[in-house]
Amino acid sequence: MNDPILSVMITAYNQDGFIAEAIESVLNQKTTYTFEIIIGEDCSNDNTLKICTDYEKKYPDKIKVVRNKQNLGILGNWESTFSHCKGKYFSICEGDDYWTDEKKIDKQIDFLEKNPEFGMVCSNYSKVYQTTGIKEENCLRNRRFQKIIKYSDYIIVRNSIMTATVVMKSELYRKYH
Repeated sequence: MNDPILSVMITAYNQDGFIAEAIESVLNQKTTYTFEIIIGEDCSNDNTLKICTDYEKKYPDKIKVVRNKQNLGILGNWESTFSHCKGKYFSICEGDDYWTDEKKIDKQIDFLEKNPEFGMVCSNYSKVYQTTGIKEENCLRNRRFQKIIKYSDYIIVRNSIMTATVVMKSELYRKYH
């Protein structure tokens, strides 16, 4: 894989019922930008690793599976996966999430390329609750915010940015994490 403009991180643990849809949603992007998919597989007990490996074999120039030797947990798997990302930008699509806009990459990278003073962009999203099947749409647009709120409270309590909607400059993550 040559250095792509975007690295898409997919972290996965015991998500064999969802992981194929997550991967396919990234592969289905209609984009002019080069991208790689880095899948951090965290020692799943189900068929997640097999599904990821099958995709890696089918798309060896696009997909790399990072196979952890032991379960690292959410943050450890995140760090391990990110360390393999080569893109100027990175995006996240957790193993149980999927992208619905096939132009997501183009829209978000176009914005960041045209507006270098920005380091991250996110978008609206919908949620589907697994236990009930209820779908909640326009989650970002429908949030109600207080006029004055401390930044730490916003991040901890009121965060409404869904990771699957983010594209961020990799250099900023490396610098500030």
